[in-house]
Amino acid sequence: MGDFDNNGVLDISDIDGLMIQVAGGENLTDYDLIKDAMVNTEDIGGWGNSLAGTWIGDANLDGELSSSDMVDVFQAGKYELDVEAGRAAGDWNGGQRFGSGDLVAAFTDGGHELGSTAGVPAVPEPSCEILLGIGILGIFRLHTRR
Repeated sequence: MGDFDNNGVLDISDIDGLMIQVAGGENLTDYDLIKDAMVNTEDIGGWGNSLAGTWIGDANLDGELSSSDMVDVFQAGKYELDVEAGRAAGDWNGGQRFGSGDLVAAFTDGGHELGSTAGVPAVPEPSCEILLGIGILGIFRLHTRR
């Protein structure tokens, strides 16, 4: 389940394929990972958290959501541009673009700088993750206006 390209591993092409399905709105059964008859952002979260053992926002799929993921996606240069972006370029909510909604999705998931999902409680305690995300968003907004 979740290995949509049938290469034996859960990788970027699988999650990007799922996100294309989410954006397309076709609700194909193979992509409905949480079995609610819809292919949507909950399936993206299920793919990452349950199947791949990682966090929303883990751009390189190393199992951790860290500062290096943020650096990588901003270096890809697609933030708030009207150009296609996959997981590695910052699309974490299935919108096929990298924008503030993707940052909110990543920080809401609660895994920033916590390491791997193994051993982390399934329901994270409220923290300052969202504030950190908003702060990062503000810094990059200021940078892009100059």
